[in-house]
Amino acid sequence: MSACYAITSKGKRCRSYATIQGLTEYTPTCKAHKNHFKGDLVSKWIHKRILTNLEFYPARRIYIESALQLGLVHVKKEHILQIPQHTSYTYFILLCARYTDFMLDWNPQLSSKVVRTLWKRVGSIGPVLITYEDIFSMFRTNIVSGFYASLLAYPHSISMNWFEFFERCSEKAWFQELLHCSHNKKIIDEVVVHLKKLPLEQIADQKKLLQIFESGQYLFWLLNKKKAFYASLESRIEPIKEELLTVSWSPERVMEWCMDESQRDFWSSRLLM
Repeated sequence: MSACYAITSKGKRCRSYATIQGLTEYTPTCKAHKNHFKGDLVSKWIHKRILTNLEFYPARRIYIESALQLGLVHVKKEHILQIPQHTSYTYFILLCARYTDFMLDWNPQLSSKVVRTLWKRVGSIGPVLITYEDIFSMFRTNIVSGFYASLLAYPHSISMNWFEFFERCSEKAWFQELLHCSHNKKIIDEVVVHLKKLPLEQIADQKKLLQIFESGQYLFWLLNKKKAFYASLESRIEPIKEELLTVSWSPERVMEWCMDESQRDFWSSRLLM
């Protein structure tokens, strides 16, 4: 485990060495700060307002990121609800999304502001580099609803090649959960309804995304991705298909895999006759 030093009253990281346990393992802090991470430290951070604009304070940022990454503090829904709905907390929320069980619906209004801010900062020059991976981190714990929520938070005054972005998403492991979601169509319809309810000036900005969803272009693209995925699986299985059937086929497995409960009962009774 790497060391995670406490932060001093002056906002600087403690430079004392971590104490040694045994021969190789280090404690998270030095001896003087051994109790630093006990108690509800997150609430103290919020109360002291040290979580704002973390991107501009490297020592503070490293201290908080290390504490979250090593699991020394635990962020809960009640903590996120305490945070003011202001973009100055963007980087802290991003760290929570990366390293904790944070979910967008813990504080939807704050989450929307944060995701919107991250969209604006993707690829921009600044104290920290924000990439699409950070957008993906925001819905890491709830892929399907989080993905569509992040699209709704996009600042549509900024030009976006949406299908280029969707292709980028399709290369990620998490995309499989979205691809095989059984209610994509229902969610897409809800997104369309949401976009149409926006004020006229916002609808004008979001017209491109609305058109993609309403026309069925996105759903058509998604279904083609799903077909391509299964075609790829079939092509990989084909060379060993006969061998797999020979090894795995049996009447019991057919009943277990291919029949519902009533069908299994019927054929079981027939076999016993």
